[in-house]
Amino acid sequence: MGAAERLEPLLDEAAAALIMAVCPRTLRKERQAGRLPYIMIGRAIRYDAADILEYIEKARQCPSTAEKAPRSGNTTSRSTVSDFAEALARRENAKRSK
Repeated sequence: MGAAERLEPLLDEAAAALIMAVCPRTLRKERQAGRLPYIMIGRAIRYDAADILEYIEKARQCPSTAEKAPRSGNTTSRSTVSDFAEALARRENAKRSK
């Protein structure tokens, strides 16, 4: 099998976006940010299927198998709840007494 027989066709923006299940705009943003390799032929931008698959693998996120740490139960809050109307009345009374 020669090198020409192993070549796969390059993907245009619409086909690459379809494979990745994203809109073409998202594809362009990733390309412009340098996270997605592309091939420029004249003014046409094409994508190699292998690059698309590699990008997808890099983006894969596996959920952590580690258990979450328990919350520490010995912290206490120093905040208090204030009655706004009462605080406003105290402020008004303080202004009047001056």
